[in-house]
Amino acid sequence: MNYVITGQDFVSDLYAKHESEGLLRVLNQQELAESDISFDENDRVYAGSEASMQEVLERMSDCPVKRATQVMKDKVEFRRLAANVQPGFVFEELDLKDLSSFKLPKPGKYVLKPARGFFASAIKFIDQDTDLSQISREMHEELDRMSGFF
Repeated sequence: MNYVITGQDFVSDLYAKHESEGLLRVLNQQELAESDISFDENDRVYAGSEASMQEVLERMSDCPVKRATQVMKDKVEFRRLAANVQPGFVFEELDLKDLSSFKLPKPGKYVLKPARGFFASAIKFIDQDTDLSQISREMHEELDRMSGFF
């Protein structure tokens, strides 16, 4: 079956047309939460929001699609995999408390990204001349300020 899981406030007329033709089933997040629907590897599911995606994953059987989606949503695991297949991609996992004493592996431009967050929270571009202690303080402040959102 083909499913579209929407947010609470919007359903496209196109979705309604396709649903009436039996091409897909449209549910909002609350309807999905209150249903007994489960998904398997034969279902096609579009979830337009992070919140509805979590509900879909909880209802999906353990299959390659679910595992691949979980890896792609896990920023650390995804970057770990990308580092193995992308020449020149440098990936390093470290705690923010260790950033001020971190030594860049070689000269160049780098991107610091938190493992969790959204809206580009606390993403920083650095190079060998960057004051990592200052960047660490800025990231702490920004993450503290945004912590109510994620």
